[in-house]
Amino acid sequence: MKTSTKLLIAAGIVFGVLVFLVLVALVGLGFALEANLIPDTAAAEGSRLSSRAREQISEVVTLNEGETIEWFYSAGLFDFKEDGNIVTNQRLISYYMDADDGAPYVSYTYYDDITGIETVVSEGWHEDTIVTVRHADSELDYSLWFSAEDGRDKRIVAAIRARIE
Repeated sequence: MKTSTKLLIAAGIVFGVLVFLVLVALVGLGFALEANLIPDTAAAEGSRLSSRAREQISEVVTLNEGETIEWFYSAGLFDFKEDGNIVTNQRLISYYMDADDGAPYVSYTYYDDITGIETVVSEGWHEDTIVTVRHADSELDYSLWFSAEDGRDKRIVAAIRARIE
């Protein structure tokens, strides 16, 4: 067998193995999404959150007595603790883990303390809608992010407006 034929066969084998590994990774990622082992790309109604998601969220945010999650969205890739934007029946909550020290940063506001919200609506499925929460002291302002997938961002913004107006 010629050397060039051997090289082509070797290159084909390497290429085939790489394609196989990519496919296995994609199937694994799909399984993890469907099993709610990692954050979904869309915002979720609180009643649909998995026990794993609730457990990881509770490691960062403590809910009050009688407080329920109405909407949740995470831009985290592999963990619900990485990032979270929460609409509850009592307040708005945003959190993220600092990349340097791993410490959680949590911002929240009860509906009565919100002076207004500003929204930057997503222009496509690949962008998030940004909701900036306004306070009497502008240094307390922060933003929440919600996926535009399936139009849920619009439902979430409407739910927030209904609570503060």
